[in-house]
Amino acid sequence: MASITKRGKTWSYRVYYYDNGERKYVSQSGFRTKAEAKDASVLKENELLVGKKFEKDKVLLGNLMKKWFDLFKEGTITQVTKARYMTIIKYVKDEFNIPLKEITLEKYQNFLNTLAESRAKGTVKKYHETVRATMEYAIQSKIIMHDPTKGAVVKGQEHLTKNEDIKYLNYEEFNALEHALLEGLQPSYTTRYVMLLSMYTGMRFGECLGLTWDCINFKNKTIKIDRGFDYRFTQEFTDGKTRNAKRVIAVSDKLLEILKLIPRNGERLFPVMSNNSVNYALSRALTRAGVHKKITFHALRHTHASILLSKGIQLLTVSKRLGHADPTITLQTYAHILKEKEAEENEVIRNIF
Repeated sequence: MASITKRGKTWSYRVYYYDNGERKYVSQSGFRTKAEAKDASVLKENELLVGKKFEKDKVLLGNLMKKWFDLFKEGTITQVTKARYMTIIKYVKDEFNIPLKEITLEKYQNFLNTLAESRAKGTVKKYHETVRATMEYAIQSKIIMHDPTKGAVVKGQEHLTKNEDIKYLNYEEFNALEHALLEGLQPSYTTRYVMLLSMYTGMRFGECLGLTWDCINFKNKTIKIDRGFDYRFTQEFTDGKTRNAKRVIAVSDKLLEILKLIPRNGERLFPVMSNNSVNYALSRALTRAGVHKKITFHALRHTHASILLSKGIQLLTVSKRLGHADPTITLQTYAHILKEKEAEENEVIRNIF
């Protein structure tokens, strides 16, 4: 990223980049025009991106993607998002790390089609967007003249995003698990409290760990969700996953009474714990409950939403409660429940007229 400024009668540039996570910059002044400074900054960015001595014909896509990431993304995103980029870049390096000059629309489309054979369309789209961003920079850096991936069609396994594949508990199984978790509940049974919290609110695991006591309003019967917790990498609080992730939700008296049992050892409700440890505790609880389903903690969120929709709660209300960026996500994720409700409502309609 470069900034162009005028100093007196001449122009200068400053190019920013990241070196091992540290933000640095290089600058040069004395250019007669803004255009000269801009052209020089592009060349400098190119040097930082692919090295001072490079042959355009030998620049490989995967390598360029990593350089692009280091220059433009490193240090500006969360560790979770970084891990996703690293997964994409590694895959491209392993499966399609060919010189940019050899990439054609046909070759790239075949690459996307192979990717789409085992991945959801939304996932393939993220890969494609990362490649396109790299191509755009390659053009700006004059490594290539045009984007050979332009016009490619993103495909994917639609059924992977539909919700007959999403695991969740039905209402009877929910009640059985709830009973197993509440039976003999002790203040020290931290994982049980986290599971119950998600069952009653639909909160993500990171959101549960991000709660502090001032987020719980016992008088108004609400919980404020305004941050998460990065339990994988930094062990620090994080901003919400999306703008809509920051929200205030209504909660039941039952949940509030359960939360009062948690010992107050500081500002946070829960200590740092791993997702794996909670999944293990969930597996044991399901066995005690007699529920023969293999689910993870995130399925408790799906269970919460599915039960709300099955009980007639409006889609928009559920979407806001879950903190989805867009109600369309809720619609796509829980289409199976809505279809069931539609069938029930059609019967009601038949009896009205």
